[in-house]
Amino acid sequence: MDKKSLIILLIMIVLIASACGRNHTQNDAKRKADAKGKPSTWIADRKLKGLVFESDNDASPKMNKEIAQELKKKTGITLELQTVSNDDSTEALTSGLASGDLPDFIVYYLDDSGHPEMKVLTKAAKQGRLTNLTKMLKDTKIYSKYFKKGYLPKDTKDNIMFNKELDET
Repeated sequence: MDKKSLIILLIMIVLIASACGRNHTQNDAKRKADAKGKPSTWIADRKLKGLVFESDNDASPKMNKEIAQELKKKTGITLELQTVSNDDSTEALTSGLASGDLPDFIVYYLDDSGHPEMKVLTKAAKQGRLTNLTKMLKDTKIYSKYFKKGYLPKDTKDNIMFNKELDET
């Protein structure tokens, strides 16, 4: 996985981690206490497990050491990555959804709606099994670009990012 892709992945992970359901009254107080003396980007001292679905054996469960250290320093999060090859990706996703045994986050490179796993992801989204990050993405420096007209290819925009069947999420 190249450095740019990994940085984008890490930003998404941070967004997902901060979006995970939580009891705001109790957790906000605890989070503030835990974050005392930490950077403003601090989320929590915790470990997140992620599953990276790779397309061309291009991902590695070993993260760049410098990026991992910076992520831990700024957010408190340590990532544990596992990879699944393209050949096994749809089966692994289907099995994980059926058993309820999915990690904290999953990563797919979905550049067109023809990917076989899109049907599985669409079904999971319709069932409310995925977290909608749309509102949070709009407020970010990098991902807010995805909402600008003409930034994404039409198929990616209409069928993946803002699918009308999924309330454009």
